[in-house]
Amino acid sequence: MEYETQSPNPVPERSFLQTFIGSFVSFKDYPLFAERSVGSAFGHFAVLVTLVCSLYAVLATQWLNVHVDPHLWSTAQSVPEIQIQDGVASSPVQQPYYFKIEGETIAVIDTKNDPKVYLEGETPILVLSERHVSSKDAQGKIEAYELDGNFEINAAKIQGWILAVESWTLPVLFVLAAMWQFAWKAIQVLFVATVLTLVHQSRPSFSTHLRLTIYALGPAMAWGLLVFGAKTVGVFIPLAGFVFWGILFGLSAGAAARIKNSPKHH
Repeated sequence: MEYETQSPNPVPERSFLQTFIGSFVSFKDYPLFAERSVGSAFGHFAVLVTLVCSLYAVLATQWLNVHVDPHLWSTAQSVPEIQIQDGVASSPVQQPYYFKIEGETIAVIDTKNDPKVYLEGETPILVLSERHVSSKDAQGKIEAYELDGNFEINAAKIQGWILAVESWTLPVLFVLAAMWQFAWKAIQVLFVATVLTLVHQSRPSFSTHLRLTIYALGPAMAWGLLVFGAKTVGVFIPLAGFVFWGILFGLSAGAAARIKNSPKHH
């Protein structure tokens, strides 16, 4: 008499959302997540990096709002009215006018005297004279630019420029972060997947290691985001880079080993 062996019910494939959330909280399910297609894993990678870059941009913008913007607005309010007519500068303020930030002179307006008077020192400085803008950098290099045309500079105009810059800060930071992170994280994922495939002698395959590494990238990037957030409030976390690589390698290797040793692997 023959008995038919009943196989256990197959575990239903995880949805994209279940896989995305599970990659952060359910490490034991990585072998199940790896059953999804490579295309789904690439989509996971794109959503993950986009989300993390958005958070990077928000944190960086917040840091700028707290630590940089107040100085910009304070500086803008002290900018005197300056008029350039046919390449000749003039200003109603008493001259020489010393433009200071936190007590340090960074620029001088003097349309009456030779700018060389202010360029003889050792500190970097910017000098507006009657017909030139002269500068001296930290290495002592002096450059002079001849004024041209007709325009006006005042506190209100500078404040308008600051508002324009602030409105573009978040999207610009996001684009910069995305340009860097998409390329760098792709390199990291490919590197880890390649190393683990060689270590495991292609059991499981490279594509499986690639998917596992993409899923492990989520917790690793979450750690990186935590480290970045800590830096914005002045907290330095030592060996953060080693922890990042440890998460990426550890989660990927652990899941690959479970797949390799499972009865389903062939």
